Amino acid sequence: MAHTDAERAAIIDIFAKNPDISYIELLGELRTRFAYTRTYGGLYRYITKNHLRPAPVQHTEKYDPQPYDTPEMLGVKMQMDVKYVPRECNKGKFADEWEYQYTMIDEATRERFLYPYQEKSSYSTVDFVKRAIVFFGYIPQTIQTDNGTEFTYNQVVSRNKVHPLDALLNRLHIKHQLIQAYTPRHNGKVERSHRTDSEQFYKTLTFKTHEELKEKMAEWVSRYNNRPHSALRDANGKRTWQTPQQKRDELIEFLRGDADAPRVRFIKLKK
Repeated sequence: MAHTDAERAAIIDIFAKNPDISYIELLGELRTRFAYTRTYGGLYRYITKNHLRPAPVQHTEKYDPQPYDTPEMLGVKMQMDVKYVPRECNKGKFADEWEYQYTMIDEATRERFLYPYQEKSSYSTVDFVKRAIVFFGYIPQTIQTDNGTEFTYNQVVSRNKVHPLDALLNRLHIKHQLIQAYTPRHNGKVERSHRTDSEQFYKTLTFKTHEELKEKMAEWVSRYNNRPHSALRDANGKRTWQTPQQKRDELIEFLRGDADAPRVRFIKLKK
């Protein structure tokens, strides 16, 4: 049975006097004041179908991306992340098991280090950071990550326990910078490099063993670091189309020739 004109007028009157009233409160008002006998579902459907309540105004702020302050010197800041290796690339006996690619990228040079693991965990993360430092040959001031459990504990756990990654970074005097939750764009350089991996590495990759994946990933790292990169710029902010390796060599040469150059913590490997 359709709503009567009197019922419609009562609903409109209550909305006019109390526009923020909830539907359950509205139903109570109608029943106590106007002897309304219809169900909650019938009331809701009638209001929405006949547009008796205007949609609330959405006061959402337009996202205005702020300029990102990319370091000009190597060793200032690195971004770290982990991604799944596409399962379809695995043609081996254990093709149903996941493989994970850990990635570290220096923001200034875009030089990258990748290494595969068979688990995504704090243990893998700590091992990867050690390998990355050896690969780059210097210790960064800051490593930026997302809020994954392989990188950090939640606030409740962190009050009583130090994450293994933080324990390592504290020992090496490296700042661990966490991006805001659910904002992967803040780790944009490493995220963009992962897209390149998908388009130019994994698209044709096949492997049968974890060791084979290691070898092919190492070859891809060398290829990536020795090809021109469009995002690299010179001191005047112009595109240079250098390779990450060329940019690295350029900055190291600058460090050698300028006494006032920023300090970079190079490591000395045991022979």
